[in-house]
Amino acid sequence: MSGMHARLKTRTSAWHARVERAFDLKRVVRDLDHYIWTIRCLRQAHELIRWEAERLDRQTGSGRLAMRLAWMDIDLAALGAASPPPPEMEWSLASSDHLLGALYVLNGSALGGQIILGRVCIGLGLSPRSGARYFRGDGRRTRTIWQAFLDELADIDPLSARGDRVEQGALQTFSLLHQLLSRTVLLRPLAVEAVEPDIPTKKLCRNLASIAG
Repeated sequence: MSGMHARLKTRTSAWHARVERAFDLKRVVRDLDHYIWTIRCLRQAHELIRWEAERLDRQTGSGRLAMRLAWMDIDLAALGAASPPPPEMEWSLASSDHLLGALYVLNGSALGGQIILGRVCIGLGLSPRSGARYFRGDGRRTRTIWQAFLDELADIDPLSARGDRVEQGALQTFSLLHQLLSRTVLLRPLAVEAVEPDIPTKKLCRNLASIAG
């Protein structure tokens, strides 16, 4: 594990655990309405991050985010649900390094998606062709894509100002996911809560690997 990867995994672990609790995997895999709600929340988060990727001109990240949004739209349509309108909240990333931190969270979550796919197929009777395309993601290529991303992170000095910016972007993204998944009204405007970088490390849950090592 590279120095930057180790820093991110340690410094974001508390937020990772909070997102896992808000995601509530046990409910997701047995309650179809909650599953749909969760997909809609995740779509709103991806939409916000895609806007920032386009604004910051990171074409690779923007393209992959657009593809994930398309997968979620396919799932919602298959389940007879509408895609949510654009999220009504202020959220932004300050630089391409902050965006790299956001992509760290989303790329790591794709590994967890491979686990979730099997659970929703069993619990809800879904498949990649009938409501679970998003969690299938890139399938067998998922780990290869994740490793390529970690190779990019390995070039960053974990003690540098750039490392600080990447960490802050990851924390902002975990905070965003937590807020969206914790709401009781999907499209309510939100004030983004402050993020403290120095959060004590907590034990990570294994079922949803938003960050996988």
